[in-house]
Amino acid sequence: MKGVQPLLSTRIEKNKLVSQLDGIHSGEPFVTFTINEEGDYPYCIGIVAFIPSSVKEFTVSDPGKRKKRGTPAGKLETRLIKIKWEDNITPQEGPHDLWHMILWYRASKRFDKEGAFKVVYEFGDPKTTRGTVTTTGSST
Repeated sequence: MKGVQPLLSTRIEKNKLVSQLDGIHSGEPFVTFTINEEGDYPYCIGIVAFIPSSVKEFTVSDPGKRKKRGTPAGKLETRLIKIKWEDNITPQEGPHDLWHMILWYRASKRFDKEGAFKVVYEFGDPKTTRGTVTTTGSST
């Protein structure tokens, strides 16, 4: 895709904040985006997600290349991030553990304009994914 900047590097951290929350969850992750003008990883994506406690292992994909995707705000150039586990356990099944994930990355062009991020849960059968879209600029 013309004009799409590949990622040069990504660093991902996962930290469990709280275990075994009962009756508290969200069907979609909460996402933030910030730019740090110093350091090796100028872009930072923060994700807070309720993961079912019965999920013993999950992965977080790097933001990948930008691609035009349909979103509630229309078609946007979007980087996709997947929070994935193999078990056929839906994100609503409790109790839940509260996780904080941080993805730092840099593209080949420093401070290249970002459009949006789509963060989805992918579990068991990938056809049942859900997610949230976070834009990096104003909504106007």
